[in-house]
Amino acid sequence: MQPADEYSEGTSVQPSPDRKRRNGDPYATHALTDNPLLLPLMAHPEPMQRRSRSFNDDLAWIRIAQRYSIAARSTELNVYRCTRRWQGFKNGFLNLIASFVVAMSQLCNTEAVLGCFVTIVSVTGYWFYGQYLAAHMNWSIVSLAVVFPITQGIGMGFRRREQALRDLSQVLGCTRSVWEAVQTWQIQPKGPRAGNPDSVYKAGEWVRAVETYDRVQQRELQHLFHSFLAALITYFDCVRAGRARHTVGWHMQEEAHLFCTLREQRAIVDSHISQMRRLIQDVKVKGLPGGEAHRIDNYINMIGVGFERLCAIKEYRTPRAFRAFARVYILLVGAMYGPDYIMLARSDDGDESNIIFALVYSCLIQLVMAGLFNVMLGLEDAFARRGGRGQLDSIKVPELVEAARRQLLRIASEASQPWGSPATKEDWGVASAEAEAEASEAEAEASEAEAEASEAPEAPLRA
Repeated sequence: MQPADEYSEGTSVQPSPDRKRRNGDPYATHALTDNPLLLPLMAHPEPMQRRSRSFNDDLAWIRIAQRYSIAARSTELNVYRCTRRWQGFKNGFLNLIASFVVAMSQLCNTEAVLGCFVTIVSVTGYWFYGQYLAAHMNWSIVSLAVVFPITQGIGMGFRRREQALRDLSQVLGCTRSVWEAVQTWQIQPKGPRAGNPDSVYKAGEWVRAVETYDRVQQRELQHLFHSFLAALITYFDCVRAGRARHTVGWHMQEEAHLFCTLREQRAIVDSHISQMRRLIQDVKVKGLPGGEAHRIDNYINMIGVGFERLCAIKEYRTPRAFRAFARVYILLVGAMYGPDYIMLARSDDGDESNIIFALVYSCLIQLVMAGLFNVMLGLEDAFARRGGRGQLDSIKVPELVEAARRQLLRIASEASQPWGSPATKEDWGVASAEAEAEASEAEAEASEAEAEASEAPEAPLRA
């Protein structure tokens, strides 16, 4: 027998503060203790059946998140609003319509159009001039020459994409670690103060590593990391070589141009990684201990190793023979299996004509194989390019790098604050992005004006 609910309407006695604390009331708990870790984030664990159907917003962790001002914004938009009872049905229906749209977009390719054209011409020719060839044919060759290369290509492309995500996360995460170390780690510098050569640091004085540089050097530090992120986006947006037309010697000039472009952009990223290494050595000269410098240098090594793996994924493709076999057999499968389609168009006694059904069925098979082949080609390049294939499943490098840039900006703004400061919540809305862009432009203009004023010669003193 289940115990009575302490907050049910049948209970006339108000629950005591101790009973509220046991049932997960954070406000009552805060009145009893000053330790916030005693505030439970979940009370009364529910079975999975009830939890999956529950839309209760009055939960302990939600109230605590609102108290810390870190609650997530509502996911319910004003567009297509409905009751929560029908929300699952509405989302499922919209997802079904979107799936049809995505599937149709995968069929708009050269292989589908040419394959349907060859299939219609072949089946029509067999119907008028070769009905005596009608026979049931074995479809095992399709599984060997078409299905096997496509499935293997999709599997290899998906594994390359997952590996690229891990390596890119390593590169961006280590970049953040290097930036955060320079911004927050305390050192005991030696020599004159930054921006004031007449003053020197006192013995035992601790300052942040970035504070040992003057404003111009700090601006160069910001340019280094900002241009490094931009160089990553530019490299992964490049078109790579290795197409089928490059294999047999055609378009050699195009292949050489693409190869040179990739190498140039790759060298730019490598140069930024080398600059980071020299930066850490310069911070070491200013007073960073050798052990801590070695740790940051290890982060930079991980950036270099991760980027080299990303370059291998970017510049090398899956086996070209798989794609060649699949492309050729998809184009010719209609002509090869025309007798089987003619057998489908004729009845058992040969009196009825179902040529329209045979044409529709053959084109349907052609579209299915061409669509899967287009999916495989979309996973060839794990990184989404402007105007390239696979925009749905490829890695959105600009979005990931933009998140990393905002992390660097947040770290720099919080570096001088005490560790007990509350966590900041960023606004990723459109208005905030426009305001941030305007603020960055104003800051850039102010820094340029300050640099010009500092470089201008001093006016001669009047007598």
